[in-house]
Amino acid sequence: MRLSHQDISYLEKILAIKLPTAQMRANPHIESRVKLLKRQYNALFEILNIGSEFSWNEEEKYLTASKDVLMIGLGVIQLLLD
Repeated sequence: MRLSHQDISYLEKILAIKLPTAQMRANPHIESRVKLLKRQYNALFEILNIGSEFSWNEEEKYLTASKDVLMIGLGVIQLLLD
């Protein structure tokens, strides 16, 4: 999803009103945030749809997994950190 020139102009006007001293521009700040959210969404989508041991808690809005899966994940993280 690319932001149109009109969208960027509108967002910059809102930023100027809400944060007058920040002097933030919509591009690259907002586009960067949109890219980050897309990557995070795609990662969650892949985790949930590859038949993994993860599931989504709709009420609390977070990923859940069995203790075994979490322990394996912690082991992998530890190997990467060593």
